[in-house]
Amino acid sequence: MKQANTSLIVICVVSSLSGLAIAQQNWPPSPVATFKDGVYSVPDEKGKVVAAYDQGATRDLCLDAEAGNWTDAQGNSNPDWEIQNGVIRRLDGNKDLFLKGEYTDFVLDFEFKVSFAGNSGVFFHSWNEGDKARGHEYQIIDDLNRPIHPKLPRYFTGSFYSLFHRYDAAGPIIHLGYNKGRIMVMGNHVELWLNDKLAVNVKAESPLWKCLVHNSRHQEDKRFGHLNGGKIALQNHDYEVWFRNVKLTVLSKKDALSASLHNPFTGGGVDCRSILQPTKWRATDASEDEREGRRSAAKTG
Repeated sequence: MKQANTSLIVICVVSSLSGLAIAQQNWPPSPVATFKDGVYSVPDEKGKVVAAYDQGATRDLCLDAEAGNWTDAQGNSNPDWEIQNGVIRRLDGNKDLFLKGEYTDFVLDFEFKVSFAGNSGVFFHSWNEGDKARGHEYQIIDDLNRPIHPKLPRYFTGSFYSLFHRYDAAGPIIHLGYNKGRIMVMGNHVELWLNDKLAVNVKAESPLWKCLVHNSRHQEDKRFGHLNGGKIALQNHDYEVWFRNVKLTVLSKKDALSASLHNPFTGGGVDCRSILQPTKWRATDASEDEREGRRSAAKTG
């Protein structure tokens, strides 16, 4: 194991110094969590249940009674968004919309619609910098008409932004219509769903996860890559976006199954590029993101 970790660190450092930004599909997907009698069961890659979580009460976050729980980053009323007739809508400005409280293990269901060429996202296990959310993100974007990153798979809707791009079978999105999203976090087990299809299924803290985090644009922030709880927020990315049927179910871990999730990436000589099938590898120059953004700004500005 020590040799594997050393090899991983070497590969990640070399990739970082070379300016290589990495995004990946973990393929094949691990078995998904199952739900029965109010309990979510988390399996390892062989299907053995290694953790279980009790389901708590579900909150409908689009109800008028919940409106006061949506704020700006400082906990004040957020004028850039409105909640009306069961729909959360971005109006103007650049303030992200934060849900009061911090959350660790949960299931978040939501429906979303983004405007033409629009961009947004749902942050989880996140924090704020000024008025903006930072951290782990379920990506939302107009896949067909996005003005930036048109060819980079890690930016497709349903991707784990900048880390894992969605499985091909999960797309495409319903263009200019409502789509269904789901975020499931149980310990280090993370599932993202798009229109009832599995989009991302990963284990946090695995060697692959650590490599991608180390090479991400967030590598300098030590909070990124660790699912220790945090805020849930909706991203204001200068485009109209609508959310409805936003429902949050908080989970609590059962003591009976306390074994940690089995690490599927063990053995000697871990190489980030060879953990998965070579055909599934995606690598791009980190500066491509910036060049795409500047070209977009020049065209729209």
